[in-house]
Amino acid sequence: MKRTFVVTGMIVLLFAGCTGKKHVWKLYSPDSALCVEFLHTGEGTLSYRAILHNDTMIHLSPMGIVRNDADFSGNLSFVQADPVKHIDQSYVMKSGKKLKCSSHANGYTFHFRSGSKKMCVEFYVANDGMAFRYLFPEKDTARYVITKECTAFSIPSGKAWMAPYDKPTQWSPAYETVYQNGIPVGTPSPYREEGWAFPMLFEINKKWMLITESNTPENYFAAHVNNDSASGIYYVCMPLAAEAAGLGTPEPVSSLPWTTSWRVIILSPSLKGIFESTLVTDVADPCTEGDFSWVRPGRVAWSWWSDPGSPRQYSTQKEFIDLAHEMGWEYVLVDANWNRMEGGTIEDVIRYAAEKGINVWLWYNSGGPHNPVTEAPRDRMYDASAREKEMQWLSQQGVKGIKVDFFGSDKQILNKLSLDILRDAARHKIMVNFHGCTLPKGWSRTWPHLLGMEAVKGEECYMFDSLYPSRAPYLNTIYPFTRNVVGPMDITPVGFTFQRYPHQTTFAHELALAVVCESGVVHFADAAKVYRRLPAGPKEFLKAIPVAWDNSILLEGYPGEYIVVARKKDQDWYIGALNSTDKKKEITIVLDFLGAGTYNALVINDGEKPSSFASYRQTVTASDTLRQTMLPRGGFAIQILR
Repeated sequence: MKRTFVVTGMIVLLFAGCTGKKHVWKLYSPDSALCVEFLHTGEGTLSYRAILHNDTMIHLSPMGIVRNDADFSGNLSFVQADPVKHIDQSYVMKSGKKLKCSSHANGYTFHFRSGSKKMCVEFYVANDGMAFRYLFPEKDTARYVITKECTAFSIPSGKAWMAPYDKPTQWSPAYETVYQNGIPVGTPSPYREEGWAFPMLFEINKKWMLITESNTPENYFAAHVNNDSASGIYYVCMPLAAEAAGLGTPEPVSSLPWTTSWRVIILSPSLKGIFESTLVTDVADPCTEGDFSWVRPGRVAWSWWSDPGSPRQYSTQKEFIDLAHEMGWEYVLVDANWNRMEGGTIEDVIRYAAEKGINVWLWYNSGGPHNPVTEAPRDRMYDASAREKEMQWLSQQGVKGIKVDFFGSDKQILNKLSLDILRDAARHKIMVNFHGCTLPKGWSRTWPHLLGMEAVKGEECYMFDSLYPSRAPYLNTIYPFTRNVVGPMDITPVGFTFQRYPHQTTFAHELALAVVCESGVVHFADAAKVYRRLPAGPKEFLKAIPVAWDNSILLEGYPGEYIVVARKKDQDWYIGALNSTDKKKEITIVLDFLGAGTYNALVINDGEKPSSFASYRQTVTASDTLRQTMLPRGGFAIQILR
């Protein structure tokens, strides 16, 4: 990782003076296309607005923090502005939409006082967007409480793609509500008391904006926004008191110094810029915890979706280990209740997998007093001493990863638990996948062994939700522009079988999800017998598909309607396309992103029926085009090998 800071120049100050005077600073991206205006009024309040290519994307919006000992939302005195930092950084991810990342930004820091108390506001203004956060720089071992964060986002008229924040239950919040599709800005949340969840996507004057958060520390909360947004003003909210069975407080508590989450705003003239942005990880803390060369992203054979009782059956786990071996996949996941196995033990499963060259992931309940869910094993991840004992056992057994489930809260106490699990797992060289969890917050950069997070209404809902089959087609074309922009999304794709509530998507649509949706650990959902009887083309595709990409590009698409994505691994490319509408969709792909020379393409289209494929092969070059037709709720997948 390389991070360079060059300190030069001064911030543009339009109006300056002593305390009590109005200050207006203009903060620019390196390419000057984005201008952030930061205001300190004569009354001592703070606000900002964002302007992209001369269009206002965020109207003047309030900022500030209220702490139990001081109000940093008003009566602030301006102290100083640091010289501008020109930030040039590059870093390498273990998984994600691209492995080699770089960012160029301008960094701005402003110092204020509330009485004798100090607060800084830090801005990161890049070509693909902006971020800001609050810092309390003083040193004090006393415990302080933030009672309110006053940040808001005042959005102009336009369209929005947002999901309601969850109602507290024993399972939630877990970011598994339904995205609203292109609603007017300011529309009230269907869950009126809970408001809206991050990330939020907006189309304004034919430009695009996505709002989320990043780098949430263990001493802060994960945020959502309020419902009272009829005027288009969305205020940051703390978690709900009832979350986590009432354990812990919504208000964060910490000694000083203290730094909040980044409020991240990705801005682009096109959806391509939203889809391809790495701003969430750009502002996250770099990895500083040593060597992570042992981290191996991969594909997973997974029995639970096709048979929820199967993790207790030794014979079934052997079958899925055999499937992984046949398909060339790296892992098998043994899901909930493996500690109650019949016909053998989990040690037997691990030994059999080793004989076949397959590595094992194991499922855990994160509870703890924060959830009453009885799925087991539980009470092995919440307590530090019990967790250390379990991590030692996992390491001794050669288990490579853990899936930890049912966090069900955005409170500080659960963020700390997540980060404690990551910290301990890193010491024992165990990879991690969180389910029933909060949203990705750039943690995969800080902790490269965090390969997956759920936080999405995924394919398990074919088992539980009668409305999911009609919603899944359009949700699948919203997620790549929203949820998956901010980090890995373990949607558990490629389920062909009709579950309790049968899918309305075509088989080619399901196959293409393996490309369209990105996660460093991909759990293929269906039964072993289903994958074994696939036609040669789709089976070959699933055998070869990577999960950690050198590059990802959006070819075309619109949220809630369709999407075409291309992802690169080494010299090879994979294309996935989804149609969410009830009409056929014709797509022409210009292959000018290919390198020089000739490539061999395997094209897998919708067949004559939704439950069939049509495959063919041809040679292609960068000067060629491919014309495809998707059925209603259909798709296609293409493998292009050098």
